[in-house]
Amino acid sequence: MVDWVGKSAYKDPKGIGWTLTTRLADLEFAGDICALSHRFQDAQHQTKSLETVAKQTGLSINAQKTKSMRLNTNQQDCLKIDDSTVVDVQQFTYLGSIVSTSGGTDEDISTRKKKTQQELWRRTKQQPTTQTKRARKWKWIGHTIRKKTTHYQASPRMEPQGHRKRGRPQNTWRRGLTTELSKIGMTLKETKRTAMNRKKWRETVVALYPP
Repeated sequence: MVDWVGKSAYKDPKGIGWTLTTRLADLEFAGDICALSHRFQDAQHQTKSLETVAKQTGLSINAQKTKSMRLNTNQQDCLKIDDSTVVDVQQFTYLGSIVSTSGGTDEDISTRKKKTQQELWRRTKQQPTTQTKRARKWKWIGHTIRKKTTHYQASPRMEPQGHRKRGRPQNTWRRGLTTELSKIGMTLKETKRTAMNRKKWRETVVALYPP
């Protein structure tokens, strides 16, 4: 049905040049249609034509689910569907792939890598490496605070020596600890007292980075 609607609506295709004699007006998959056009006027004409033919078969276009994307154009007029404005986007995901005004290749690769890592962690029942490292760091901090040696007890309060370069300051050890503790409403001053109780400290580490 969708294929027939598309062919009927685009009898006079105004899409993008495909070959010297043909034009590509749309791409279809299941119940989705991706209309292509070089000009905004043509895009609006195609949308109106598609809307008209669809209504003849009892189908309708959901304006809220419809998105538009512009490439290399200064045209800012809004596409309309039955007096509703179509939202213009810089990026969207379709069939698991990211499409963006910049091409989407880097974003797509990054997203697929992240999904692969998450699936690997789920199947192996392991935590992300960064989370494991941070949890071990806090276990080590609790261990060093319980040491009687002053050198060890000073680890959470450690401050770098010397002068930093001009510009935005980099994240310091102390600042990083403070930020992580703020997630569970705890301060650095409270760490020394809490770390002396091994059970409470283990609960603190779990609260920071749940297994």
